[in-house]
Amino acid sequence: MARTGTARAGAPSWPELAASDPMRALEEFAAGGYPAERPPGTGAYPGLPGPLARFHRLAAARPRLLGGQNRLLPPHGSGGGAVHVLGEENQGVFSWELRRTAEGFGDDPVVWFSVEGEEPVAEQEPLSGFLLQFALYEAAVCSGYGACASAVPAAQADAVTGALAQVPLRPFLAPWMPTLLYAGQDLVVSVSASGALFDVWAGAAHPGALSALLDLPLAWDRFDG
Repeated sequence: MARTGTARAGAPSWPELAASDPMRALEEFAAGGYPAERPPGTGAYPGLPGPLARFHRLAAARPRLLGGQNRLLPPHGSGGGAVHVLGEENQGVFSWELRRTAEGFGDDPVVWFSVEGEEPVAEQEPLSGFLLQFALYEAAVCSGYGACASAVPAAQADAVTGALAQVPLRPFLAPWMPTLLYAGQDLVVSVSASGALFDVWAGAAHPGALSALLDLPLAWDRFDG
């Protein structure tokens, strides 16, 4: 599962921006994947790092960007402490944090994966890439139309992603279940490593976007197409 994909026929163009401008990639993905429910946000969010303020302006119009399985916390300023809790897992098993130094958070800070009683571990992408990954992962696991398969071998996971464009970022959730993300037309797929096996989630804008996965050689635990 270390293959790095490129844009393919029918794939959206925003994955090509992910490595160089992940926030712009997020905005383009959100424009197609998360229809606006409210007027655009205009908040300045003083004290928050630039990518996070930009994310919350986007989420003001598209609140589902804040998550459904896991969640990013609504903007509440950075306070004055050394730790800013960015978001949390749905059962509180882990959280994500930003750390303030004497110089502040910095332009694009490290995101720390934190489990109570353990030393925090850095996510592999800085905040801007992390926010794109978070939105894509939530789209893969929480879309209205989806499919999932658990504990499948690498060959079966590769069969799902072979016709998709891999989002060219380092693994998401690397301290827990390293996850790669893929995109097709109206489709987002996450592939998470659990030992030698993989969990596959596909989220789609409509049932037809899942049709290309229906005949693949794996037993789906759920399939809405």
